[in-house]
Amino acid sequence: MIARTPVGGGRVKSCDATAARKLPGVVEIVPLPRYRGLPEFQQLGGIAVCATSTWSAWQGRDALSIEWDDGPNRSYDSQAFAKELEATAARPGTSLRAAGDAQAVLEEADRVIQADYSVPHLALASMETTCAVADVQTDNSGRVTNCHILAATQNPQAVQEAVGRAMRMRGEDVLVNVTLLGSGFGRKSKPDYCVEAARLSRELKRPVHVTWTREDDPRHDYFHAISDIHCEGVLNDEG
Repeated sequence: MIARTPVGGGRVKSCDATAARKLPGVVEIVPLPRYRGLPEFQQLGGIAVCATSTWSAWQGRDALSIEWDDGPNRSYDSQAFAKELEATAARPGTSLRAAGDAQAVLEEADRVIQADYSVPHLALASMETTCAVADVQTDNSGRVTNCHILAATQNPQAVQEAVGRAMRMRGEDVLVNVTLLGSGFGRKSKPDYCVEAARLSRELKRPVHVTWTREDDPRHDYFHAISDIHCEGVLNDEG
């Protein structure tokens, strides 16, 4: 189980894992660095609790005392941004392609139909939470010599590319076995959870199973973009 930054782009400021280490089944506490550059499909970063069972790892994660540095996105307010989008959609825009005189048609019409549509940030919300098993082996210098990923993924090629980059090896050399999916809805085409598993396996020098809780999924999903659209159309006697 991994305690991930609650704000995209944030990082761990401090962590007291004393209580977590005392719990039965907890094997190791491993810091995960924040992504570098663009997030893409890299790990968000945080603190991983590795244990002999999912329940022990979950309890260990809950026992962590973490102070977060939320970073530059701390002030982001989705409701305020939605209002900005609404105001922007109401203003005249820049025409990229014109065919006829739409403005004249609107002004001369007897009946104008207007509608506004908005969509918030929406999680993909797959029915089965993301999970992956990684077995990463290294030589004495720490160079990865073998990387095997077992994952519920919709895009094994993306797993190879993302994990290969994180392990500093060719993507084609990453072996990916695809399990059955408990739905995907596009979420499992994004292999950040596979990168998490690979990093932890390399650190612990043993196979590692990373699983997300149901609460983790909407908190750290790849959300659909928020949007606001203003539409206008006219009707005449012929429709």
